[in-house]
Amino acid sequence: MRESFEDQIKPRLTQSRFAGQNLSTLKLAAQFIFLVAGLGSISNPAAEASLDTPPLSISPASPKSEGRPLWQFGFGAGAGVTPHYPASDESSLRFLASPTFRYRGRVLRSDDEGTRARLLTLENAEIDVSGAASFPVGGSENKARQGMRQLDWIGEVGPRLNVRWKFQNAGKLRDDRLRLSIPIRAVASSDGSNLAHRGFIFQPGLSFERILDVSNKLKSEISVEVDTYVSLIDKTLANYYFGVAPFDATPFRRSFDAAPGILTVSSGLTFYVSPKDISNNGSSFFVGVRNATTAWSANRDSPLHRSDQQFIFYAGFNLLIWNSGAREAFSGPQIAPHQPQPMRE
Repeated sequence: MRESFEDQIKPRLTQSRFAGQNLSTLKLAAQFIFLVAGLGSISNPAAEASLDTPPLSISPASPKSEGRPLWQFGFGAGAGVTPHYPASDESSLRFLASPTFRYRGRVLRSDDEGTRARLLTLENAEIDVSGAASFPVGGSENKARQGMRQLDWIGEVGPRLNVRWKFQNAGKLRDDRLRLSIPIRAVASSDGSNLAHRGFIFQPGLSFERILDVSNKLKSEISVEVDTYVSLIDKTLANYYFGVAPFDATPFRRSFDAAPGILTVSSGLTFYVSPKDISNNGSSFFVGVRNATTAWSANRDSPLHRSDQQFIFYAGFNLLIWNSGAREAFSGPQIAPHQPQPMRE
């Protein structure tokens, strides 16, 4: 939907379990990988930047031109109040500040929908490989989990189907946008030295975006996005969050074998202020709130299920500083055009 740092950082500040994506060092590593891949492809004739594109140049904000820059570089920061884990009754204030990078290759991309590799692109649909991550929670950090193993850094990766629709919005710079996202991801955890498979998560969702107003004085547009996601998990991941082994049981925390099913149903509301011309540099801001409902959780009877309602608050900014001279290649349907055959006598 949107092309800015808020869409790379904001969902991750709202916890991947609740919104559809959460900040971690995995995100920074992915951005670095895409930076290297992006710079390498620009100088490679067989890569995504074709020989017909202008040569690479690094410069401050460039004048408005046709097509978006192949890559942009800047700095962003965000903060959010997020629950420790799904159905937790405790929250923490999280911060993140980092360089930000957008890359718009035909296959490798880091933009409004996160860092991913696009496998198939059609007119209104796309299949890609995407990822998400979330913060760790120490065993002594959360009262309900006192004495239990900590929840490590979580990483997710898997295929995703995106379907998009546009609706006319009279008098606005661009149309309203509706997106259906259907990802299924493998989940793994790491304490920094070991990696363990934790199961799978299925997280279909809908998001809708509309421009509310345009400020010519500020050269910015004000828009709003609403979204709803349903998260379903398998038994392995359910036990990682809600299972209590016999040796972790106490008089106040009975042993519990978790079941697969619904994890959360969440809805969010986010306001954005961003440059009108996305081909140029500038500052973007966002602020939002999300509600995650765990009342329908398959593991509501777990002693680690402490709350049916959770609220997440987040805000941040992004400042883009550098543009590439090369422009984004055509990213429409990846279907070979029909080649007329010469007539035979």
